[in-house]
Amino acid sequence: MKNSVKNLLRGGVFVLAAVFAFAFTQPIDNSNPKFTENNGEWVLAGQLGVNYRCADVPTMICTVELVDNDPILGEVVENSEVFGEYTPL
Repeated sequence: MKNSVKNLLRGGVFVLAAVFAFAFTQPIDNSNPKFTENNGEWVLAGQLGVNYRCADVPTMICTVELVDNDPILGEVVENSEVFGEYTPL
C-alpha cells in the first residue's frame, strides 16, 4: 500500500510537470522569420537595403560577424561585436 501511494504521487508529480511544461509556452511563428538570407548573408527580415545606426548603448550588441555567417550556429568572430542599439533609419 505504501509503495503504491509513492508511485501514484510520483506519477502525479510527473504529469503535473508535463502540464506546466506546455502550459507556459507558445509555438514559434515560422511564417514570419526574424532573419532572412540575402546573397549568402543573414540580415534582419524586412530591413533589406535599409540604412541603420548603432545608438550608443554599451551593454547591447548592435552588429556582430559570425563564423561562416551562420546565425543558427552562432559562433561569434573574435572582436567583431559593435555595441549599441540597432536602429533602422
